[in-house]
Amino acid sequence: MVNIHLSAEDLARVRFAFSTLWEAVASYRALRRPEKYPLHLPWIREAREALEGADLGPLEALVAMGGYPDFLTPPPTTPLPDFAAEVEHLLQTPHELVAQDIRNVLESWPQAVTPALREGFEPYLRDPRGSLERLADTLHLYWERTLAHHWTRLRTLLEADVMYRARIFALEGPEKLFNELHPALRYQNRTLQIVKHGWDSEIDLSGRGLLLIPSVFADHTLMFEPPWQETLQYGARGTAGLWCPEPPPAAEALEKLLGHNRARLLKYLVTPSTTRELAYLFDVSPSAVSQHLGWLRETGLVATQRHGKSVFYKLSPIGESLLEAYGELERPLALVI
Repeated sequence: MVNIHLSAEDLARVRFAFSTLWEAVASYRALRRPEKYPLHLPWIREAREALEGADLGPLEALVAMGGYPDFLTPPPTTPLPDFAAEVEHLLQTPHELVAQDIRNVLESWPQAVTPALREGFEPYLRDPRGSLERLADTLHLYWERTLAHHWTRLRTLLEADVMYRARIFALEGPEKLFNELHPALRYQNRTLQIVKHGWDSEIDLSGRGLLLIPSVFADHTLMFEPPWQETLQYGARGTAGLWCPEPPPAAEALEKLLGHNRARLLKYLVTPSTTRELAYLFDVSPSAVSQHLGWLRETGLVATQRHGKSVFYKLSPIGESLLEAYGELERPLALVI
């Protein structure tokens, strides 16, 4: 069990970001263990074909044993980083920190370190500068062949997740936010408990805050070793249908039941929204949106919540059940703990 203690200052410093580099590393782990990532099999097949003949040795050496050194995924310094900037940041890692992270991995999993794995780590200890440059070239090759052409779609999904989580945090507080991220997470009395087998730790953030990173490839990761910013990666919402070639037939069934506009509104209200926001999003008048929202509220499918001068509409339990019955409710993807 990992207990993370958050003060009022830490809660004020909780922030969200997503990372192209974290996504690349998580996707590579999925590529290596397809049996653990069945939802991503269409992408895995495509990526393996695109990577045929490619030398990924510098990356494989760091990821082969499951765990990997922290310098491979430095916490993003901006909410919306691009891949080239993140790889450049990786290249600036102090060489002594590269060596320390490698030693931490070797000491943390001694039973998993084979002679071949130790040989793969050796260049990073002997020649950190050259090894980082070769790693950067490998990451660029991997990104361009497997993820660059998908990034617009992935970014849209991640942005939607951040918007949803940030709004939950603002309107309903940290307990609602953290308890929805994954069944293994539990927040109470300013302590975030994480069930992680074989790891018992008490962590006091001491005002540094916590960085939350959604991931399409849902590889649950904790980063709490100095000097890095304390970071928690979690699975983004809506990943289950990411590689589906066509929308599921249930979408048409729900529209037949509620009508096209009401069905669209109901599905979007997994993210609490105001009338004005919905009118802008769907390019209709606020009065038209109000009429549909009034109907959805009268039938018990949506509820309202006031925050300051704004009224937010959100799914009611009945609305959630209806979307779930029609296969339209996007829930958080299960994470690997």
